[in-house]
Parts: sequence; structure tokens; C-alpha cells
Amino acid sequence: MDCAPAGSCGNGWHTVPVRNDSTMNRPLIIAAVVLGVVSTGITYWLLSRAAGSPEQRLVKVVRAKRELPLGTVLRSEDLEVGPVRMATATRDALRSPADAIGRATTQDLPAGTVLTRAHVAPAPAAPSYTVEGGMRAFIIAVEAQVGAARLVRPGDRIDILYMGVDSKAAQVLAQNIRVIELPDAKIAGKGEGKATATPEGKANLVVEVTPDEAACLFAAHTTGVLSVALRNRSDTVPVLVEPVLAPPAAASEEPQAPPERPRDAEPRSSQPNREPGPRDVAPPLPVPRPAPVESVSSPMTPGKRVTVIRGTDRQVVDVEE
Repeated sequence: MDCAPAGSCGNGWHTVPVRNDSTMNRPLIIAAVVLGVVSTGITYWLLSRAAGSPEQRLVKVVRAKRELPLGTVLRSEDLEVGPVRMATATRDALRSPADAIGRATTQDLPAGTVLTRAHVAPAPAAPSYTVEGGMRAFIIAVEAQVGAARLVRPGDRIDILYMGVDSKAAQVLAQNIRVIELPDAKIAGKGEGKATATPEGKANLVVEVTPDEAACLFAAHTTGVLSVALRNRSDTVPVLVEPVLAPPAAASEEPQAPPERPRDAEPRSSQPNREPGPRDVAPPLPVPRPAPVESVSSPMTPGKRVTVIRGTDRQVVDVEE
């Protein structure tokens, strides 16, 4: 430190001692640097601890928000996105709800299940019809050549008739039944057209019935034949119809074979053509043969001939004298 002698200088100013502060600030600078390094290290350690190892990291996946039965077409309210550990999340886990919405589940999924690509599949095409609550859709095969099966269109109302194989009575099983689809017409490319007969002569109709009517139709289908009558769509009042017996002429009875006639009495024209084979031949009747005739001759005379007759043979014999 430089000091001027006390007193005044030549110019009239007093001298003041000057202090050097660089040696005093050096510890503070060193402390600030150390503090900065320590804080940086602590921050890095905290960040690395929060990130953790790859097994401890969290990823967002799509989970089932509720229990999802098989075949459920997924909507946004059925799903939720939540974090799970990367170690528990498979590679095919869905990461976005958009990957699942509109698709159908391939199995029953409990709530909270992490959805994977194996859990969903393209949803089947929605049917062109709807079934009212408490009703059932049931397919019946009816006679295509008898009744009004070929006139029926989706939305029509029909009566279903039944006739058992063993019974000879026809009855009305169900009335005012709504036809909701014609599957064979769609297969044939006819859209919503009329019913198409199958090779077996049947027409398949999808009808809307109650559970009791469905059971009745199933039993009738296995024991007899079904036919339909077309109703007016505005006519919904059921009518009491008594069973109707088939007339004797229409009864399907097999004709009885005529009684078998004796072989000798059966005419040749009525005998069926048979393959050639040994024929039954009656033994020939014995032909009566004439009794032997003894040769008759006059008293033998020299140089005469005698005629001998044996049956149908004649022989002339010379007789010596």
C-alpha cells in the first residue's frame, strides 16, 4: 500500500492511503464457483433419478375403462390413456385411442386391461336391420313353390303355416310376423329384392319373433313343413283359425299294390320284362302209344309175304314155305 507523507503536498492537497481489495475478493469468487458446480451436480442427479433406468420409465398406453365383452365395438368412452412402466408395456400395446376406436374386441377384456393389437380387429359390417327389444331374429326355411314366399319383401307382415309330416292337418303357428331380411336375395346380388329359392326348393326368411315363437318354429321346422301367407301391412289384428284337415284326395297316401295273381292266370302282356334265364317248363305229358299188334297172316303158303305192324312202323317179312 502506498502512503503519502502526512501533510500537504506542494500543490496544496492532502495525501490519502490507498487499499488493494483483490486479495480480499478471491475467497468469495472461489466459493461462488464451488457452489455453482455443486448445484449443477445436484440438478443433474435429480433429473437422472427422475428418469431412472429404461425399466423404470413411464409410457402412455390405452386401457379398457370398463369391462368389455367379446365383440364390443369400441368407442371413446370405453377407453382411457394412462401411464405404465415400460417394463410392463408390450411393444404392440396401443398408444393412441384412435388405434382402437371403431374396432371390435376379440375376447372378453376386464377393466384396466392394456389393449394390444391382438385385442382388437376390424368390426363386422353392421346389419341392415334392427331387432326390437325383447324380440329375436330367427331364420325359417319355407316352401318356395307353395304360399307367398316369393312375394315377400323386407318389412312385410306374414302368417306362418305348418303341416306335420305324420298329421293331415294344417294350422297357423304365428300371425303378424315381420320379415326383416331375405339372406338368399342378398347372396344372389338382388339387394332388398324378393326371396330366392334354394336348390332344395326352400326360401329362407329372417323374421322377428318372440322367444316362445322362436322355440315353436324350431320344433315345427324339425317335424313338418312351413309355408307363409302375405298380410296387409296395416292389418295387425290376429284372427282365430282352426286347424284344417287335408281332404282325402289330397292326402299323400301311397297306392296299394294289386293282389298278386297266379302265374298261370297272369296274362303275358302284364308280366314285367325280366332278364333271360332258365324258364320253368312243365314236364311233358305221356303220349299214349298203341298196343303192339301181332302179325296176322293167312295160313302160310309157300312164297308169300307177311306185313308186320309195330306201333307206327310197318315191315314186310318174307315167309318161307
